[in-house]
Amino acid sequence: MAAQPAAYSQLRYLAAKKTVDDRAINRRLWERVQQELSATHGALHVLELGAGIGTMVERLVEWGMFAGAGGSPPAPARSREVYLTLVDSDAACVAEARARLAAWAGPAGFAIAHDEGRLCLRRRDLTLLLEFVADDALAFAARDASRGVWDLLIANAFLDLVDTRPALPLLLSVLPPGGLFYFTINFDAGTILEPVVDPPLDEQITRVLYGAADGGDATGSDCVNPRAGRRLFHEVRRAGGEVLDMGSCDWVVFPGRDGYPADEAYFLHHIIYLMEQTLAGHPALDAAAFAAWIAERHRQIDAAELVYVAHQLDLLGRVPAASPGPAHGGPDV
Repeated sequence: MAAQPAAYSQLRYLAAKKTVDDRAINRRLWERVQQELSATHGALHVLELGAGIGTMVERLVEWGMFAGAGGSPPAPARSREVYLTLVDSDAACVAEARARLAAWAGPAGFAIAHDEGRLCLRRRDLTLLLEFVADDALAFAARDASRGVWDLLIANAFLDLVDTRPALPLLLSVLPPGGLFYFTINFDAGTILEPVVDPPLDEQITRVLYGAADGGDATGSDCVNPRAGRRLFHEVRRAGGEVLDMGSCDWVVFPGRDGYPADEAYFLHHIIYLMEQTLAGHPALDAAAFAAWIAERHRQIDAAELVYVAHQLDLLGRVPAASPGPAHGGPDV
């Protein structure tokens, strides 16, 4: 049983949450994306914004997202060529993604080559050409060279980090008419931590946490849009997108007989650490009581007692082939 870490690492956190994301991602929507892509022919151009350390690329391949492309003949008789551009503002994440995917590729059956800074992965059924870009995602999307270029836009656990109302029209502009956007793990301001420590304090911490993020006065947290999930449907439509499907993708982390799976104890410690960093010194919280609450949460993790649930939503959409212009959805919730 791992004790509370002495130091925290964003790279380790992103690696630790891969198994959490794996369980959370809505499989109905995933299969719908597979179906949409299987009807396409030729090379596929995919852009992932906020790509982190590349775990989505591993998932895309391991879960067969690009299998069966082009309808018939069946996938084993054909090889699909996929151009993947991974963008993240953190240069350390971009470097880790390149190294991680190079290490992953061999065991996944790929031959590895390098071509003008791109990582080229080839096997009988699939060729991946990976480009890694350290840049702000919205700045990248705003470039003229990015307009209408990609067939599929992916953003995983990203849209709660930005103000979606101005961001979504910009993001959708990277797609041509008929292009798909697939937004996964969109946080929706619902968190459960069990067992409770102190019911009134637990409720106060949750209220202050989301209020701080909504008001933009929280420090130490990247979450500026904690209700992104519930707002996404109408904001996508306002931006001129068509929603094809939507579904829940909750994080659920709990201990088994041997404790938490994989590195998920660290994932939980990191979540509590982020809460501490966000709310430290907040005038609405008693400092001593909050410090004791944080310590108890870490103890619960070390004792394999804590159950953590975060409510989130996945959304799949398309840029209409003949866009009628931005649609007007209902009011924000």
